[in-house]
Amino acid sequence: MNKDQLFISNQFVSIMHDIALICPKACDETAQRIADTQPTLKVAKKTATVVLNHLTTVRSEKGKKRKKNIFEAASSLADLDIDEDRPPSLHKWNVLQEAGQLPPWQMVTDAALNICAGCDLYGFSSHPICSACTAARMLAQLAKKAEEQKG
Repeated sequence: MNKDQLFISNQFVSIMHDIALICPKACDETAQRIADTQPTLKVAKKTATVVLNHLTTVRSEKGKKRKKNIFEAASSLADLDIDEDRPPSLHKWNVLQEAGQLPPWQMVTDAALNICAGCDLYGFSSHPICSACTAARMLAQLAKKAEEQKG
């Protein structure tokens, strides 16, 4: 890896900036580890993303939990309150899940968050970007399916 290679990637710099805002020490340690191992840019970005995801999770568990962009986007698309912790129509979702028509909510949210973590636009995520995401649209459609169910 060329020592200048990492700084060509705006996404990598953005992820490292986000880490620094949450925990400067973690940013320094991540940068040092990346410098020591000299991985490819793709591996360096993935490493930084994993660190950022972990710090974000830890921070959200400590304080008030803020909705992640994918859930905000899906809520807007479906015109429902879609939350990571529970489906918008819990009873209706559970009925459809028991009938084999919908997967468990935790499985859906885990898949959506994994898609986010692997997204090339993750470092630049915003409501307009996430609203165009297929994963956000999938969440919205699943939530609508449960909401529209009679019962």
